[in-house]
Amino acid sequence: MKTPAKIAVSAALLGLVAFYIAAPYLAMERLYKGVMQMDAKVIETHVDFPMLRESLKEQANVYLAARVPKGQDGRTGIFGAASLVMLPKIVEAVVDAYVTPTGMRQALDRAIIKIDGQDIHDKEPRPLSRKDIDHAFFENPDTFRIEAKGMVFVMRLRDWRWKLTEARLPPEVFARRKADTQPPAENPAPATP
Repeated sequence: MKTPAKIAVSAALLGLVAFYIAAPYLAMERLYKGVMQMDAKVIETHVDFPMLRESLKEQANVYLAARVPKGQDGRTGIFGAASLVMLPKIVEAVVDAYVTPTGMRQALDRAIIKIDGQDIHDKEPRPLSRKDIDHAFFENPDTFRIEAKGMVFVMRLRDWRWKLTEARLPPEVFARRKADTQPPAENPAPATP
């Protein structure tokens, strides 16, 4: 092979490797901007909603099952057993209602406020910044992990795109709150001047 051809092939391979390494970082940045701007199209492009919902349902079920009231003997009793039967259906309905392009912004705002240790009521959330990200790295060739403020976000390569497929949230995110218990509107009405 001639020297110019070797250089061209090497440059092309190097370019592909650089793009592959940069792609999840770029996808993460686009997803974050889409969430902050409430751009549903961008969010849908970068989130695998069925997988994300399953991830959150599992965490919520574990969190709530651990908090079912128990008697002095450590058993749940009839009401505890009934709640263990009903909890998965309730969690499924709530997660399906909230884990939408619009709901992601509210969830991110709530998580940031909770993690910062501030009172969630009557507080304006601050935007997530790069300094909040503790680690961002490849777990394997098709899985990218982001750790920020006690939260873990997992992006996977799906259909030649990096998509958010899992979010591992700290337990306090699932804690009960008094205000704003309505699920977000799927398509909020635009404000008229």
